[in-house]
Amino acid sequence: MPVETTADAAGELPIMPPARHRPLIKIRPARPILKKARPTAHPRLAGIMGVCPPPQEPHVFRSPAAGSPPPVRLIAPLFAAFSAAMLGLAAGAVWMLPTMALQRPLPALALLAGALLALAVRSWVRPAGPLAAALAAGATVLAAVYVQLLTAAARLAGSMGIGLLDALREAGLPMLLALARLAVRPLDIACVLAGAALAAWLAGERDDPGAWPGLDRLARARPHAGRHAAIRLPFEAIAEAALRARG
Repeated sequence: MPVETTADAAGELPIMPPARHRPLIKIRPARPILKKARPTAHPRLAGIMGVCPPPQEPHVFRSPAAGSPPPVRLIAPLFAAFSAAMLGLAAGAVWMLPTMALQRPLPALALLAGALLALAVRSWVRPAGPLAAALAAGATVLAAVYVQLLTAAARLAGSMGIGLLDALREAGLPMLLALARLAVRPLDIACVLAGAALAAWLAGERDDPGAWPGLDRLARARPHAGRHAAIRLPFEAIAEAALRARG
């Protein structure tokens, strides 16, 4: 016979027995979940505090001036201007030697200085063109101004009985410019302008004689210097025959 159970003070019996407390099995993901690191002021401070900075892509480089690339095109003209200025100062220093030897200004040397500076600029600084013409003209004017400054400093040194370097150091640029301005004559300005124009013309002329028909066929022989004499031979013979026909 089935046993009847009655409710007691403890209460009714449970229908199902209580389950035993067992530890649950934790399922780990394939990749660990990283917690977001708090931003810190410095990477070393983050390492000390035990907080890893957020990972960055190693192949990405972000420069501070990524949006504004450096003006590479301006480097060559600036260096050319610097070189032309140095040539002008050197020409002015050489120009001063005969001026001090003869004890009088030599403005006519501006034409010689302009021609030499044009040749130097075309050979060492820039090829023939508008930029080379401007550089050669500017170098000629700078040489003329520099020789006037050196002449004023030499006169000041001779009157005060000190050396040239001491006069340059003690007088300063403003005083030397004022003394040089007092000694400038209209002839000096005309010669300097003529020398600058000559330098611009010589440095700005073309390498080829112009649009002659068939001249482009000889352009391939320009790198071969050993063949230039043989190429010039028929032209020289024609020029000589033309001179004999005139005479």
